[in-house]
Amino acid sequence: TVSLRLPRSDKPLPPRTASGADQAAADPRRRRVLLVEDDDNVALLVGEMLEELGYSATRAASPARALEILAADAPFDVVFSDMVM
Repeated sequence: TVSLRLPRSDKPLPPRTASGADQAAADPRRRRVLLVEDDDNVALLVGEMLEELGYSATRAASPARALEILAADAPFDVVFSDMVM
């Protein structure tokens, strides 16, 4: 069980701005994600989710392959990694 206790505020909400996904989709360069995942099914699902959110995902099936990609490819904005691997 996770419980969050936040103080109540009577302040009005700020005007809605574009979400991170909206900004990533609108960015012609698209944010690049290195997806490090050894399970094919999980990698496929997470990769599709990232693409739907406007990110460009590159998969590495092992830590060694991830290091090779990082050494040879243009910079990534974030690495999404399977920590149990």
